[in-house]
Amino acid sequence: MSFIAIVLIKMVFIAEISDMKVYFSEEMTNLNAGVSVKELAHGGEAAPYNPFEPQDSGAMPSTKRVLLTPDGKLLEGKRYLSEDPNIEVESLTTHSTIPQIIFKDNDIYAVDDDRLGAKVGEFSNPAFRYIDYAGALNEKYFLVHAVAVTEQYNRSKMWQVRYDNFEKTLIEQDPYYAFVRVPKVFKPNGFDGTLLAVYSGSVDYGYGGDSSRPKYSVLRAYTSKHPDGIELLRLGLKAGTLVDVEWSGGDLILICDPSRPSNANKKSLPLRRWQVHLPDNVI
Repeated sequence: MSFIAIVLIKMVFIAEISDMKVYFSEEMTNLNAGVSVKELAHGGEAAPYNPFEPQDSGAMPSTKRVLLTPDGKLLEGKRYLSEDPNIEVESLTTHSTIPQIIFKDNDIYAVDDDRLGAKVGEFSNPAFRYIDYAGALNEKYFLVHAVAVTEQYNRSKMWQVRYDNFEKTLIEQDPYYAFVRVPKVFKPNGFDGTLLAVYSGSVDYGYGGDSSRPKYSVLRAYTSKHPDGIELLRLGLKAGTLVDVEWSGGDLILICDPSRPSNANKKSLPLRRWQVHLPDNVI
């Protein structure tokens, strides 16, 4: 069979091939030896997921684009004409104890009232070609989903960045598309810390529109014992994409959606619920 024929078959049967890969894949991988997991009763039908609508659960403050005038004033609005002397920059308003910051290329600035303030840092080692997404994780870190200048191809990676010195730590080599689904932050009542869902890889069921799901959901915990974060679990699409987290009786309850994208023409599947017991060295 020729190479072209193989490519055409894969294109035509992409949904069936992807579903077969999911069926034979591992549900999850334990990333911390002390973590134990068991499945609970199904949580009912999932609401249809629309990747182009904002998701309330787990949403974190993220950057918004604002205009910077030639005299340094920051304005709401967009730049439509090439002759416009204003330029677009990214503004990140974070937590109450962290001041607003501005990203201008790889330079980071403070904000002085409604004007660009002093330069307070920069993205380096590596610098970024462009940033897809940035969001406020907690009072120590923000997240950046970006393409580094060292990348031969426009392949995004994900870093957590400190507010105090802007040092970066790479936490995901192959993040899911930020324009479809961004990371989620959960702070369930009673849990002393912050939980982060990082989505990685892609399971594709077609081309364009709602045609893919993250291959994995990686759960990270930020606690007093692990302020820089620790990985707990990696859940495959078979176990469900992590959409919410609860805290009950000293355990995490992960609510996951195993449904395929709408372009796969399959019915929504019931939510799966996983009870996760954490060891003492985590919290």
